[in-house]
Amino acid sequence: MNQESIASRVFTQYEPLINADIESYTDNPNNFCLPSFSENDILSLCQQAKFLISQSPIMLELKSSVVVVGDLHGQILDLFRILKEFGRPIEYQYLFLGDIVDRGEFSLETATLIFALRVLYPRNVYIIRGNHEFHELCSRCGFLDEVMSIYGSSEVYNAFIDCFNYLPLLSLIDDEIICVHGGIGPSWFSFKQTSSLKRPIFEFHDQIVSAIVWSDPSHQVEEFGVSPRGTGHLFGESALTEFLHLNSKKLLVRGHECVENGCEYMLNNQIVTVFSASNYCGMCNNLSGVFIVRPNHQYEIRTFPPLPYIKRNKTQFQRKTMSPAMK
Repeated sequence: MNQESIASRVFTQYEPLINADIESYTDNPNNFCLPSFSENDILSLCQQAKFLISQSPIMLELKSSVVVVGDLHGQILDLFRILKEFGRPIEYQYLFLGDIVDRGEFSLETATLIFALRVLYPRNVYIIRGNHEFHELCSRCGFLDEVMSIYGSSEVYNAFIDCFNYLPLLSLIDDEIICVHGGIGPSWFSFKQTSSLKRPIFEFHDQIVSAIVWSDPSHQVEEFGVSPRGTGHLFGESALTEFLHLNSKKLLVRGHECVENGCEYMLNNQIVTVFSASNYCGMCNNLSGVFIVRPNHQYEIRTFPPLPYIKRNKTQFQRKTMSPAMK
């Protein structure tokens, strides 16, 4: 099987769903029929994705134009809508800020489609790591249970975790915008520190890793404070101003928090939170947002209205396909 064949087949089966009218699913969930793939197909896709992911640096350096996608948490309809709006990653690059799995109903399908795009468009699709791309969380927040219910074994789950352990932790866009999943911490003050981190990274308990994937901005502190999450830090305007100044950067873009309007500036407009899962878990009625970076320092926020929350047990699935080599 050539390198792109499984990724191409995955995308080909999803493409009609991406291009369809989203209301055809939300108005009549019986119309929502997702493709299924054999265990061998998913293992092959993960192997190809792992090669690309492991070859990329721990800090990506991208040039605009970039569509920055926040947390999706397995809400694949939001992913469909974003891909339909901006199209195949040709005119734009896509950067996913992590937390593509857990909480929502379609983590396997969301991760599979994003990995297929990563393989098909290796210079235009990138993923950085969120706190939910660690075994410690996704083994108990939905992803493992979902995979086990589909395949009856943990082999596919382990293949995804193996990929997650090599994901980059941050990205620079146009050498002026820092993109992470969470934020900053008192032990992380220079990009050079991340170059000392060796992959695979299995846990988030290192102080730098924890800050990057767990921290949150706060108006309640000036420097750093204790995070109510129990991991990472709260950081305030003074801490962020100093961090950006020391690293000669203008803006921090991150995910990690559900914000009502999909995107939200904070701390004197030095940081923007991007959250792309609308109506998060069917409870929040929040908008979906993406952050677009264009050349010449042009930034744009694009938002989408909340979607009805579709349950997995109300969804139809095609019969699992097998790769030609397995038939």
